[in-house]
Amino acid sequence: MLALVCALLALAASRGVAGDGGDDDDDDDDDDDDDDHGSSGPAVTVNAACAVDATDGLTWCVYANVVDGIDLAFSAIDSTDVSRVDHYVKATFTGTKNPGSAGWASFGPGASMSSAVVSVGQANGASSKAYTLTSHATPSTMCSAGCSITELATTTDASGMTLKFRYTKENATPGTETFIWGMKTSAWPGKHSAFGTVSADITGISTASSGSSTSTLTRDVTHGVLMVMAWVIFMPGASAMTLVKNALPDGLWFKLHMVGAAIGSLIFAIALGLLLGREDHGESSLLDTHYTLALGTIGLWVAQISLGVLRPNKTGGNRLGFIPTSLRPAWFLAHRVIGPIVISIAAAAVVTGAKLIQDKHSADSAIGIKFLTPDVMYAMYATVVAVALVGAGMNLYCFKQRRRSTNPSAPYLIETGQTMSSDV
Repeated sequence: MLALVCALLALAASRGVAGDGGDDDDDDDDDDDDDDHGSSGPAVTVNAACAVDATDGLTWCVYANVVDGIDLAFSAIDSTDVSRVDHYVKATFTGTKNPGSAGWASFGPGASMSSAVVSVGQANGASSKAYTLTSHATPSTMCSAGCSITELATTTDASGMTLKFRYTKENATPGTETFIWGMKTSAWPGKHSAFGTVSADITGISTASSGSSTSTLTRDVTHGVLMVMAWVIFMPGASAMTLVKNALPDGLWFKLHMVGAAIGSLIFAIALGLLLGREDHGESSLLDTHYTLALGTIGLWVAQISLGVLRPNKTGGNRLGFIPTSLRPAWFLAHRVIGPIVISIAAAAVVTGAKLIQDKHSADSAIGIKFLTPDVMYAMYATVVAVALVGAGMNLYCFKQRRRSTNPSAPYLIETGQTMSSDV
């Protein structure tokens, strides 16, 4: 009996030591040890259903309910490279782990709160952030240069929250990876109401096909090529015609300007049409930036085309019966200002689009993938700028003596029959 009492006293003392320094669940600064109220899921075997997701073209292997209320999914970036871990990871929090409309969730590689990197997503729509965990305190150290998780994204709906990121670990053969998770139904920052770890064997995933579906690849590459044609060739070319008007025969620059703008607009409209019905906003900050640039391009493009159609006459009365010639100076200024701006924004959209294609389809060997790279886009735009500057210089110095026309009586047919071609 005495031995039993001593054993019980020793057990109580050991529990008291384990709890020293720990606070209750309402403390936002310190957490209890990981084993106090966290839960760990079993190692996940590679037996999930793997299928291509039509929204992003990636092959995802999904493991449902690895921890009650948490689903995991993995997609290899390059299925042929087994010398490194390079996977997209998705963690979906639902049911008892749903952060709700005001909470947050975190997920990332690591086995404890003192040695992990996590992506934190918030239900309020704030951008996902990566933190380096160094203690049981609320994280404040951002994971930046060389961070093992990148391309963070968070999506939420009534059923729960999904965190997505790209996980990279160099010189490491894909195998069993351990991840730490946490969540709370109230606003960030704050101590989790539930947390734990889960291990996943991604060995089989690294050898599974993770390439894009043919339809997705074709759509994305076609969209990219059409955008290059519209905003690297035809639109800048049409704009550049105004810089070489003196070097061209009467009226030719304006006809080329209209034809280039019309062809570029048609190609741009087709490129946009290829993306109708896609709902992949929020998958990454780069994708959201691309969409924002695209919307800016569309808005200014519509404004510029409208200005072209509704151009006031220089002389000869109101255009279309209601546009007075007095608006000509304001129109001229707006048309000249919007042109370079919309081309610049479109250039940024083209470059970010090329980056997205490389991130999404880098494992494919299609020639379109090799062409649609940021470096190639930079080189093409540099060439466009150089050619435009040379043309402007020739127009200014070599053809200066031609002034406005070699034939002062040449009619400008596009206008009223009275103004000269180079005056438009």
